[in-house]
Amino acid sequence: MERNNYDIAVLLATYNGGKYIKEQLDSLFQQSCKLFHLYVRDDGSSDDTMKIVEEFRQKYPEKITILEDSQKHRGAAKSFMYLLE
Repeated sequence: MERNNYDIAVLLATYNGGKYIKEQLDSLFQQSCKLFHLYVRDDGSSDDTMKIVEEFRQKYPEKITILEDSQKHRGAAKSFMYLLE
């Protein structure tokens, strides 16, 4: 299989995903393709979602950008549109 050298932007909109986010991020960072950057926007989680994301950002600082946004509860679609901007 031929591999390309393109960078990939992975957009992750989160909201109270603490139960599954570690497994999801572990899976992402175990992929064979390492040419990606993860952009995260949280929609006002009240659980440990962002604590877990922050732990990964500290482990992979060059791979994760957390986008700060003062507006909460945009919903999934608007969160992804914010990430696309």
